[in-house]
Amino acid sequence: MSITDIEKNYNKINLWILVAITLIGLIMSQILLQQTLITPLIISAIFFIITNKIYGKLWKYFATNSPMALGKFYLVGSMLRMFLAVIITFIGILVFRGDNEKMLTYVFVFAFYYISIMFFDSVYFFRIEKNNKINNKTI
Repeated sequence: MSITDIEKNYNKINLWILVAITLIGLIMSQILLQQTLITPLIISAIFFIITNKIYGKLWKYFATNSPMALGKFYLVGSMLRMFLAVIITFIGILVFRGDNEKMLTYVFVFAFYYISIMFFDSVYFFRIEKNNKINNKTI
């Protein structure tokens, strides 16, 4: 698999996961008649679509130009995404500070998205790196 194929596959699977989580959340909001789920779902989906696209492009850049620095990229990229997620979470808490139910819903929905995407990223790139080590090749 080439670097471009890996990046395209990463973006495609990531988008599928985000769409699935969002659709499940929207269906739950309709079944449970909880309109408080809609805003956190939209904000979380938009945030992770943007950050995942950037993460995929940056991974492609580092895999192409300096594959020996990919370990540092995984660490720094995840850390930056975590800081951005914390900032967005605090902004959401400030926006919903008058309503505890909306605030907790926002935090739980955003945390679910974050954990899901971090799990996917870990598994996906672990498999990529494992396959490269088994085949004794650098990306």
